[in-house]
Amino acid sequence: MKEHAIDDSDIQSRFQIVVATDNLEAAKALIPASSRLGQQLNFCLYNGDKLRGAIQDTPDAILMVLTDYIEHARRIKIALSKHFNNVSIPYVGALFREGRYEDPDTFDSIIYAPAHPVQISQRVEAVLRLQRMEREIMHRVETYNHDFGIDCTFSLEAIDRPFNILFVGKPTPSFMAILNALQDKGVNVTAAFSSYTAFNFLHDEDFDAVVMNAIEDDDSSLLVIETMRRNSRLYDIPVIFLTSEMPQDIENIYVKGVHDIIQEDADMAELRGRILEAANFHRIHTHMKKSLQSLRFDGCVDLASGLFNRSFLIHHLQRIVTHCQTHKYDLSLIALKVQPNAPMSIASDRVAQAENQVAAMLQTLLRVQDIAARVSNDTFILVFPEQDVDRLDPILERISGIVDCAAFDSGDQQDSGPFTMSIDAVKVPRLAHETAEHVLTNAISELTHKHVPFGKTG
Repeated sequence: MKEHAIDDSDIQSRFQIVVATDNLEAAKALIPASSRLGQQLNFCLYNGDKLRGAIQDTPDAILMVLTDYIEHARRIKIALSKHFNNVSIPYVGALFREGRYEDPDTFDSIIYAPAHPVQISQRVEAVLRLQRMEREIMHRVETYNHDFGIDCTFSLEAIDRPFNILFVGKPTPSFMAILNALQDKGVNVTAAFSSYTAFNFLHDEDFDAVVMNAIEDDDSSLLVIETMRRNSRLYDIPVIFLTSEMPQDIENIYVKGVHDIIQEDADMAELRGRILEAANFHRIHTHMKKSLQSLRFDGCVDLASGLFNRSFLIHHLQRIVTHCQTHKYDLSLIALKVQPNAPMSIASDRVAQAENQVAAMLQTLLRVQDIAARVSNDTFILVFPEQDVDRLDPILERISGIVDCAAFDSGDQQDSGPFTMSIDAVKVPRLAHETAEHVLTNAISELTHKHVPFGKTG
C-alpha cells in the first residue's frame, strides 16, 4: 500500500486532449501511453499555414507536437484560442527539433527532444492536475469571500526565490557541468555522493528537484527513486535521470517515477532548461498543495476532525456544481457512515472518540483538491470535482482497508481489548441539472435508504 494519499492516477477520469502537430506519425505514437492515463487524443494537423481538424468541444488541454514549425507555436496558440472562444486551457509543448523555443508565455510546460511518449503523457497529466488544483483554490477563495465574509487571496509570488537542487551520485565530470549551468542562474546545488547522505539531505531540507547520476550504476539510482516514491513527503519531488546514453528500458524508468532523462553530453542550455523546468513545476505544485491545505478557517471546519463542516459544504458545493455544469465535467460524491461493531458494549464517549479518529483519517486519504466534510457525528460526505463516479472504487477500497485495520480503545479495563469500526458507503454521481442541495439529499438518502432533507442549515 502506498504511504501517500490517493493521487490522480488512482481515480483518473477521461480527458480530451487536442494534439496540434506538423508530424502526425510522431503524434500518433503517443496514443498507447496517453490512453493508459485516461487521455483521449484528438489530432489536428498544421501545414505551416493552416490548422485542419480541430474538434468543436473545448478540450481539457492542448498538446503541440512540433518538429518543423516550432517558431509558429505562438501563431498556432492564437488560432486555437480563438477557435475555443478564448477559454483558459493549459498548453504543453513537445518540441522535437534542435534549438530552444524563446517565448516562455506560450506554454505552461515544455518538453524538448529526446522525449518518450510516457514522459509526454505524464507531463500532460501533471499539467491537468495543476489546473484542477488551481480551480479548486479559486473556488474556495470565492466561497470564503462571498459566502462567509472571510478575506483571503491566492498568489504565486511566494514561490519567487532561488531553486534548491540536490545532486545524487558520483562526482563525474557531468556534476561540474550541471553545477556551472545552474549556479550561473543563482540556483543552490547540494551534492550527495552516496544514497545515505542523499536521504539525510532529503529529510532535512526541501528540494525542488533531484538530479540522479546514473551514468555508472542505474540500478542503484532506480532503487533510490523507488524509495523516494514510497515516502509521502518525497513522493512528488521530480527526479532527473542523468545517463551516458538513452536506457533501453526507458518506459519502465518513467513508470518508476523519473521526471526526465538527460544525457551527459547535453549542452549547458539543455541541462539548465530541463532541470529548471522540473524544479519550477514542482515549486508551483507544492505551493498550490500548501495553499489548499491552509485554506481552512474557523466557522467552516469541524474542530474535532479538521474536516469541513456542513455549512461550508452546502455553500461550496453549489459553486462546484455550477462549474461542472457549465463546463460539462463529471462530479461525484461518496456518502459514508461509520459505526462500531458490537455497539451495545461500548461507552458513548469512546464511540465518539473513535468517530473523530476515523474522520481525521479521511482527509489523509484524499487528494488536496477533493472535499471531505462532516455532516453529523458519524456521517461524512466526500466530494470529487471533475471525477467520474465509476472511478472512485480505489477511494472506497483505501478507506475500507484503513478502517478495517484500525482498533480503538474501549476504555473498559474489564473488556477483552479494543473495539473495531465499520463503514457503510455509497457512490453518488451528480445528475444533469441537479443543484447542490439535490445532490446532497440524494447522497444521504442513498446512504440511509430513506429521504432525509438536507437544506441550508448549520
